[in-house]
Amino acid sequence: MPAQKRQRGSDAAGGSQRAGGSGPSATVYRKSAKKQRSDQQTPTQPAKKPVPQRTRPKDDPKPKTKHEYIQAKKAAALKEKEAANAARRAEESAEKQLRKKQIQQQKGKGVAGKGASQQPATILIKPPQPTSTFRIVAGSYERLLYGLEATVEPSSDSTTAGADASSSTSAAAFNISLKPIFTFPAHISSIRTVATAGSDSKWLATGGTDEIVKVWDLRKQREVGQLTGHEGTITSLVFASRTYLLTTSADSHINLYRTRDWALLRTLKGHIGRINSASPHPTGRLALSVGADRTIRMWDLMRGQAAASTRIGIEADLVKWDTMGARFVVLAYRQAMIFGTDMTKVAELEEKRRIGDVCFFRVKDGAGKERELFFAGLEDGIVKVFDLDAAVTEEAKAVASDKEEDEDEEEEEEELASLVEVGRLVGHKNRVRSVTVLPVSVSSAKGKQRATSYVAVTISSDGFIRTFDLSPIVNSLSSTERTLAQYAEQVVSVESNAQFDTKGTRLTCLTAVGVAGSANAGAEQEEEDGADVIGSDEDGDAELEEESEDEEVDVEAEDEELKALERALKEAQEKGLDLEDLEEMLNGDEEIDLDDDVDEEDGSDEEVEEEDEDEGELE
Repeated sequence: MPAQKRQRGSDAAGGSQRAGGSGPSATVYRKSAKKQRSDQQTPTQPAKKPVPQRTRPKDDPKPKTKHEYIQAKKAAALKEKEAANAARRAEESAEKQLRKKQIQQQKGKGVAGKGASQQPATILIKPPQPTSTFRIVAGSYERLLYGLEATVEPSSDSTTAGADASSSTSAAAFNISLKPIFTFPAHISSIRTVATAGSDSKWLATGGTDEIVKVWDLRKQREVGQLTGHEGTITSLVFASRTYLLTTSADSHINLYRTRDWALLRTLKGHIGRINSASPHPTGRLALSVGADRTIRMWDLMRGQAAASTRIGIEADLVKWDTMGARFVVLAYRQAMIFGTDMTKVAELEEKRRIGDVCFFRVKDGAGKERELFFAGLEDGIVKVFDLDAAVTEEAKAVASDKEEDEDEEEEEEELASLVEVGRLVGHKNRVRSVTVLPVSVSSAKGKQRATSYVAVTISSDGFIRTFDLSPIVNSLSSTERTLAQYAEQVVSVESNAQFDTKGTRLTCLTAVGVAGSANAGAEQEEEDGADVIGSDEDGDAELEEESEDEEVDVEAEDEELKALERALKEAQEKGLDLEDLEEMLNGDEEIDLDDDVDEEDGSDEEVEEEDEDEGELE
């Protein structure tokens, strides 16, 4: 059968060939209708573009294995990285050379010439407004919180020249009257730090070794709530602005809270070990912090993350920005180092004994020129005042540079500007723990004209809170060039014009804030309106004084009461009584007592005091 089929095929082919004429024999296949339709529907595929062949240099042969390919790729990446590092080092070297040239060109202009050039001119920093009334708050190891109200009064020595002082730009002399407004144990252990948000805000924050940050309404003098976001001693509190609070602790964390609802916005992590201090920039956009890990860390507060860090090789106790944010100081035991924003050391203060505290403040001299002052509280009870914008003659700088070369010829140290001492604040008999400065408004003898002056508030381990009139120091400032010897001969010594004795309390921290919109009668008007003051009545003042004198007796009495309660609870437990109801009743009584105390002290003025629209209270 297969032979017959092939025969028929060949016959058919032969027939077709014969029908078509002469030619070679061939077999013809016809497509089915389905195949023809599918061929018509399928589109023609475009021709593929030729792939260009990669050309390799002769010295770079194609790797034969996958391992060789990976190694070649790593080598190429390493080569690119080394080239980028070399370019970066060259750029840094060029910047360093340019910086040295700028420093050499700015000789004779003091510390301000090196720091002020780094200040961003587009940022507006609002200075504090002068007031005639301000409040002082100080904490102590004995867990007591002291509150004073200070009123500025014109000095009796300058009543005849009051009009001249108010009409000119010279700072007017004044006196201070201090009035205690509250004294009470604010924490269960020692208080280490206090902070206020400014004259336009009512918030006061305190922290200590009990690991709790307490928030107070300074206008009503009552506690608002507690912040429990740390697990270590609270080391520093500072308001980045009237709406944000920055807290540091021994748990190596920095917390950022919002004062509107006291929500914890961000916890900044990066330090290893205890954080000793943090300082926000005057613009509130970034902050610096120092701690036990011997580093300075910069934080971007707008994004809530770390920005940079630098090792300084020593554990710093404190860091603070100056008034304009052009430089900052790092305090480490008996050494205070002033840096520019580019981390270049511009000046240094080194004492024989420990430096308790440092701060900056900007004042206007007799010619109306702004000058940055630097305050340093020392172990011997003196506060030294330095003018960072003082003009020193080139001769004095040349002599100083010669002495440095004779002492250490081999080391090449960067030239530092000389700190020019212009004044001293004397009066304390022990270590100065904290210094703060405020602008004040001083009225003339007739009370019609007002002049701006400056007051310094200090605390010491001797238990005294003192205020100082800085007008003699400010009026002595001048832009004329002098030698260091001439400046040393003209140092102005100022004694305190007011003091408050805490009767041996070991003071640890201090803050002072002006009362917004206050005038000469501001304090009296506030009292007439029913401003709530803790212990402002006569009976209350007497009780607070007795409590401060007999504090140890009170503590012993409290311990005896606690022991008696423990004995009563044990006896009740042995008798088989139900203790849950008893404990709830005791806790309820304590809370009711505390609330009743607050209502008795602060309830009379709740209707008078107005709440800020953008500020909330803790629940």
